[in-house]
Amino acid sequence: MIEMLVYLTILVIIMGTIVIFGVMIIRTGAKIKVNAEVMDNGRRALNIMAYEIKKAQSIYSPTIVFDANPGQLSLEQSVSQPAEETKTYVDFFKCGDRLCLKREDEDALNITSDKVRVTNLVFSKLSNSTPSIQISLRIESLAAPSPYYSSSVDLTTTVDLGL
Repeated sequence: MIEMLVYLTILVIIMGTIVIFGVMIIRTGAKIKVNAEVMDNGRRALNIMAYEIKKAQSIYSPTIVFDANPGQLSLEQSVSQPAEETKTYVDFFKCGDRLCLKREDEDALNITSDKVRVTNLVFSKLSNSTPSIQISLRIESLAAPSPYYSSSVDLTTTVDLGL
């Protein structure tokens, strides 16, 4: 009887350890997935903005909002312009909780997914020999069931206009 109790105790300890280890693996996997979603959205947003800034000929001043949150960046480009136009305009701005890109004569496109929210979007003009735009962006995860699963990332980059 004592031998059976010892075996049963050892079995319960082993099973408890396996269950705890399994729960930890599942929680860690969920946390990694949330972190990846936030980082992927941030990286994609910065890459799209950098690409468009490099194609720009100039900054369109009347609609730009520098050094404020949420900011807006308006660019003049001479590529992919509408028919019979010499320039086209591209805007980056916060629409709701998401980052949007709007081209002239087109609807706004969401750059970030509905699984994240943009909580900080600041554009700054840096004065160098060539005009540069600094982008500061903060992205946070949405719908986290607990603080453990929430994630955020602060990203900053600087891009020279493609004169």
